[in-house]
Amino acid sequence: MIQCFTHSVSLPIGDFILAEVDSFLCALSSDPELQDLKKQLGRYLSRELQFTEKPTDTLVLAQTQLQEYFSGSRREFQLPIKLYGSDFQQAVWQQLQQIPYGSTTTYGTIAIALTQKGARAVGTAVGRNPLPIIVPCHRVLPQSGDLGNFSMQGGAGIKAFLLDLEGAHYNK
Repeated sequence: MIQCFTHSVSLPIGDFILAEVDSFLCALSSDPELQDLKKQLGRYLSRELQFTEKPTDTLVLAQTQLQEYFSGSRREFQLPIKLYGSDFQQAVWQQLQQIPYGSTTTYGTIAIALTQKGARAVGTAVGRNPLPIIVPCHRVLPQSGDLGNFSMQGGAGIKAFLLDLEGAHYNK
């Protein structure tokens, strides 16, 4: 059995649950039932998961750094993270972590950097990012420079909020 610790946090954009496996932050979810997290982790972890609400050191550190981000005093997260996904998803999520605070890139640019699949496949992987904000998927835009979609609860409005917080440019 694999232990997954969770901790509820309230952020300026809503209430979320942080999740940790083996002392690594692995998810930020707006689903109080953790259905997406259970499905995602179940694909990549062979043993049964047990979920326990417990504010571990890793989860409290993540909460603190998220609060600092929203207050404007943190631009980069320094957290032990482990992302569970396919090799392609891992490659896309690695690219997301290279996008600087206040900057944006496009799905197509990431696709070209990976030289594996097209912008749609990149968009799907971006949408399945289990650590939004921390792994900054909000910094990826369509080629048009418009907001496009956003997988977090609140959709494009939350994406605009995050980009505005960082002072990033996009078509409003």
